[in-house]
Amino acid sequence: MTRLNHFVIKALALVAILLISISSISAQGDAVIRFVHVIPDAVAVDVYVNGTLAVRNLDYSEASNYINVPAGEHTVTATAAGLSAALWEQNVSVGADASITFIASDASSPQFSAFSDNLDVTNFGTSRLAIIHALAGGPNVAVQLAEPVELGGATQDAGTAIAPEIAYGEKFGEFDLPSQTYVVDVLPVGSSDAVLESIALSLASNTSYMAVVYGTASNPQALLLSAPTSPADDTGFVRIVHGIVDGPTVDVLINDTLIVPGLTPDNPTEHIALPAGEHEVSFVVSDSGDEVGTADLVVEAGSAQTLVALMVDGDVEISSVEDDISSVNETTAVASVINTIDGASVTVELSDGTVFAEEGATTFDPVLAGTSFTLSIDDNEATISGDDVVFYGGVYYNVIVLDGSIFGAPSLLIVPTALAQTLASAPGAGDTMFVTGDPAPPTEAPAEVEAVETEAPVVSQPVTVPEDVILGEIALDPSANLNLRQYPNANALVLGQAPSGASLIIVGREGIPVALVEGEAPPPEAETYIDPVLELGDGQDLDPTTTWVRVIYNTPDGGEVEAWVLSQFLIITDNEGLFDLRDLEPFAGNIPGETRNTDVTPPPAPEDIVSAEVINIDSTANLNIRRTPNVESEVLGQLALGTVVELNGLLASSSGLLSDSEWAYVSYTPSNGGVISGWVSTGFLTYQWNGNETDLIELVDRGLIDEADGEIIGQITAGAAPVTVATPDPQVDAYVAEIALDPDANLNLRRTPSVDGEVLVQIPSGAFVIVTARTADGEWLQTSYEGEDGWIASQFVIITFNGAFVSDVFEIPVDTTLDTNTTGTTEEDTDTTEGSDG
Repeated sequence: MTRLNHFVIKALALVAILLISISSISAQGDAVIRFVHVIPDAVAVDVYVNGTLAVRNLDYSEASNYINVPAGEHTVTATAAGLSAALWEQNVSVGADASITFIASDASSPQFSAFSDNLDVTNFGTSRLAIIHALAGGPNVAVQLAEPVELGGATQDAGTAIAPEIAYGEKFGEFDLPSQTYVVDVLPVGSSDAVLESIALSLASNTSYMAVVYGTASNPQALLLSAPTSPADDTGFVRIVHGIVDGPTVDVLINDTLIVPGLTPDNPTEHIALPAGEHEVSFVVSDSGDEVGTADLVVEAGSAQTLVALMVDGDVEISSVEDDISSVNETTAVASVINTIDGASVTVELSDGTVFAEEGATTFDPVLAGTSFTLSIDDNEATISGDDVVFYGGVYYNVIVLDGSIFGAPSLLIVPTALAQTLASAPGAGDTMFVTGDPAPPTEAPAEVEAVETEAPVVSQPVTVPEDVILGEIALDPSANLNLRQYPNANALVLGQAPSGASLIIVGREGIPVALVEGEAPPPEAETYIDPVLELGDGQDLDPTTTWVRVIYNTPDGGEVEAWVLSQFLIITDNEGLFDLRDLEPFAGNIPGETRNTDVTPPPAPEDIVSAEVINIDSTANLNIRRTPNVESEVLGQLALGTVVELNGLLASSSGLLSDSEWAYVSYTPSNGGVISGWVSTGFLTYQWNGNETDLIELVDRGLIDEADGEIIGQITAGAAPVTVATPDPQVDAYVAEIALDPDANLNLRRTPSVDGEVLVQIPSGAFVIVTARTADGEWLQTSYEGEDGWIASQFVIITFNGAFVSDVFEIPVDTTLDTNTTGTTEEDTDTTEGSDG
């Protein structure tokens, strides 16, 4: 199937996993709490409650499920995901039957702020909305309608205020509103310039929403959190899914009452409470009201189901799928698969080997999805990244397989409903221990739960850090090490390595270079140095991907390494929490790092790798790999433009100089396997040393390339396919021009055949190019170099045809499309080593 091939290609590139945060159908304890991470530029966090891992890998702009906890006092600790050092810790109090959302939004003082969520029963066809201002440092804001709506039989015009003024850290209202879409603007109080414009809030029936405005002044965002309201007596639970990827946005009506506005395939509803009994369901196009499909829905009290609109044989079909929630408990997850791809058989498998049943529910332990899902569609498999997916106990998951579209591949939608999630529900929670406080002890996971190993944050015995010391914890994969470099440069000498999780003492950030010898002047770059902090605006910090910091690593043998590392790999804190890069003291960037009293040694230097890349040929041609260094020799393989090969040696020129070589001996590994070794013309190669561009002179001077014996015979090893289809050799039956200038000079390639033409690129002396045409007067030759097509002056090249010298430039065909007035003399366009036509 074409769709499946498209999926296999696109899924790998697009990482087609969508996480829908949220949800608790009912509180199965004294209180329920959830956590929201909206601290700009902060890492993903793990959240511990009373020392027990409660939430794994909560990333920016994400919310956890609701978690059942005992009422009372609790200690909440946030760490960088996968690490043990506390970023911050706080005590929180929750009352009996409370529903609390904890939101962290301020990088300067990271803490969770508590906001109550009213989950009391709502009427059928009614939604509940609260608005929270979490835009740290932002002005007081107002929220108003951007489009008119009907409320209570009256029209509310655009510009009507919903919330006249909200200050940072405050919540406004808990409105019970008809279930429909409300388009709103967020504006600073007293201003007409919106912070956020035309935010569509599509509110479904029997659901409580929190609209959170967060981010930064330069990049404000909105997050709509949702949770089902408490069910009334004699109700069941229904999730509604739009499974037609290319279909229009729809509204869903039950018994002619709008309950779900603006339903799209990527945003299923919660399991919302509906009265038991028979109902008529209609899906209609949101914009036009045209009916898409109808169905009869039977709701049983206490049961759960998912209603999904599908495309079957070209027609819309609305089907009901039972959601068996009977086996969900605090240490068991349950998932069912809904396949929306018409006519296809689908299997979903986790990287730990768990296979979700094609029909019915699958029960399994809390687990990290790991590195991948395997999605099989009609026996065609593809792997989708699942690094960020966590399956918790106490949660029922609908795993929805959506078809691809003309813009994307098939994808997985993972939608949770938290029924009994507790502090024992996270993968690895059973292995953590309490390290603080008086709260009630944790509920231990049963022995059969295979928990993921994790460390509780050590908050009862924190590292003793003097007030003036700043620490950086290395945040890498657990098996990785961080290079400690002599200078703030990715190519500088590595003095040693420190493991992930190690704490480094931060000395300062890279600053203006200084004189290294007393009495001497600072280096020249000190005169032009500008501290990047001076270019920052209010609330901005330095880019961690480019900011180097000076650190001290206390080695296990009692010594230390003082060196430079990139700050992007560190979680930097002081005794008060996260620490901004801009607040670090500058440290001269030209002072080298050093090791002291330690046996820690740097990793071995990587073996030098010299390679060559094919250039200067047409995209339809190939460069031949020949058995011997001769244009008449057998062709063993062919290299397309841009192909990189290993450079094994050069054939010395008639002058005995390797730097003037015309033939290179290379090795090439085709995609179908094997190795082809043979000879190629150096006129169509550019060179690299350990991935960096270089030239033959440098390679020879450094002793990185050997002279190759011209008697070496090229060969093809097992597995490499022989050449089966002849393609043009760029040097056969072609005019080849060698750039003949002084060794350090370059020849300009111009857009038009004139000294006034734009210079596209400069061609170094000794390079070879293919000439395709000339001007009528023979002063300009048409060619290409590094992908650019243009013109070079003929007086500065030596031309050959099949290896024979061409003394008369007029042998080359004329480009008859040229206006003769576009050419110009080359006499005055010479004598510069930076680039010239001579």
